Amino acid sequence: MRRGIQHSIYLVIPVFAALCLMAGCSSYKSQLGDAKEYEEARMYSKAFSLYSDLLAQKETKEALIGKKRVVEAIIRENYDGPIRMLCMQEKHREADQLYSELTVFVEENKALDVKEPFGLKEFILQSKQSYCEGLYKKAEAEVLSFNYDGAREKLQEIRSFFNNFPNLDYLESLCELYPNYYLATKSMEEGRMRDAFKALKKIESIDPSFKDSKQMLENCLKTGRITLAYVSVDKGNVNNDVEMEMGAFVVQSLLENKDPFLVMLDRDYTSSLLEEQKLGMSGLYDEKSLIQAGKLIGAKYILLGEIIEYVADQKLNDYGLKKGFLGKTIGDSKVKYRQWNKKFSLQIKYRISMVDAETGETLFNAVYPLSKVSEIEWAEYNGDYKMVYPGHWNWELMKTGEDHVDVSKYAELQKLFKQKPLGNELNQLRTNSLLELSGTVKRGVETKIIELTP
Repeated sequence: MRRGIQHSIYLVIPVFAALCLMAGCSSYKSQLGDAKEYEEARMYSKAFSLYSDLLAQKETKEALIGKKRVVEAIIRENYDGPIRMLCMQEKHREADQLYSELTVFVEENKALDVKEPFGLKEFILQSKQSYCEGLYKKAEAEVLSFNYDGAREKLQEIRSFFNNFPNLDYLESLCELYPNYYLATKSMEEGRMRDAFKALKKIESIDPSFKDSKQMLENCLKTGRITLAYVSVDKGNVNNDVEMEMGAFVVQSLLENKDPFLVMLDRDYTSSLLEEQKLGMSGLYDEKSLIQAGKLIGAKYILLGEIIEYVADQKLNDYGLKKGFLGKTIGDSKVKYRQWNKKFSLQIKYRISMVDAETGETLFNAVYPLSKVSEIEWAEYNGDYKMVYPGHWNWELMKTGEDHVDVSKYAELQKLFKQKPLGNELNQLRTNSLLELSGTVKRGVETKIIELTP
């Protein structure tokens, strides 16, 4: 009986498996039919999804061919047609975006041996070319009607598609050259030489041979140029070396100025000519002599530099003998060393005046005061100072409870031993102060120069 039941089970299993297989086949065919119905109804997205699911279950020739048909239909209806329509509507950025999506879609389905529509890429390129040619003609018209901003906008649009579009650089340069040329012309007529200079330099950087811009630039500089001659006014109570050094620093600082309208005349040549115009022993120049001297040297303006106060001082302070040890312990030999301090001070007042060499009028007058103090401290020891440690003791020949070595200040003391005056500290302070002062003078003169050359 039991064997009969087992035999029946063995007979049922194959039958059940066959029924399941038949049911699976029936389901696959049903889904395949659904996919075809979606395809025929032009519902390509759903058809594409069903064909993809079927191929994931079992790769059949019918499913492969069906999916390829759907992919080609999607390319045709969702990409090819819309892209061409966008190009005809001159919506090239949207067309480019859709074309990028197309290339991704084709790549994802390359196993089906599908390709992008024949000639589509060339169609897009030709459409852009025609669009840009039309834009270029419109930009040319804008230039001719002096609407340079409108022309630039169209040219930028062209460059976004074709960086090497024919004559694009040329038309773009005209959009810069003409506005700057008109600005330079108007600025020169109104006496605004600095504005004219900027516009003409812009033209020079683009096309130095444009119209008569080169000659205009020369005329602009010639008209707006300010020629300066510097003269040191001798006070008599100030060392000549100080006056000469200050004058040299002022002239040098102004020579370093990048202002194209400022020209400094040779100081030595200027001084020798102006010396002939000096009045007696006063060290001053009167109006008549300044005008005459200015004409002699070709200066439009004369800078009169005068040190009206100069006081330099140095004071030596002896801090006396200090106590220490030749080692780190109170058991080491006791020694003495001397400590010094030297203080340097400088008081300067400098006056600068700008005089019109044609009229004798004083255009600019300013007094610049400067006060500086510096000092140096050092120590001296007759022996090997590297052994000396600072400290304290009351009796040289005996120890007491108050004896101690200040090891923490050893480095500080060693620095004092190495730091000795060279003898030129006051001169160095003077040079640094005059340099600083000349920089202040330069800024004041530059401000006036800009006022004189608008």
